[in-house]
Amino acid sequence: MSYTDLRDFEAEAVFEPGDGIRIEIEKLGGGTPGEAYDGTWRYIVTNTHAHGAGEVMRGQDLETGMPITHAQAAAIVAGWLTAGESRSDHERAFGNAHEDTLSEFAYDMCEAA
Repeated sequence: MSYTDLRDFEAEAVFEPGDGIRIEIEKLGGGTPGEAYDGTWRYIVTNTHAHGAGEVMRGQDLETGMPITHAQAAAIVAGWLTAGESRSDHERAFGNAHEDTLSEFAYDMCEAA
């Protein structure tokens, strides 16, 4: 797992696509879920299942040049896990194991936009 210091992270939106996956999203500088923003987004992905429970991925490296919503930011993070763009073997293995759930979630969030 890669480590990014997010001590002051306060999730503004939480998504649970299924399979014990939890994606927490925050717009750096503050934001309101449902509104669209550009700039830097922060996220934490957690596995809530008893077996293998814990943090999967965190970061503040999601930069957008056009406005997106919290749901769309979560979809991008889910897409990173399934596309093999994850930074560690642990993240890639998690993405592979939950590819269907994450892909369906990403698709649904983008369709809803």
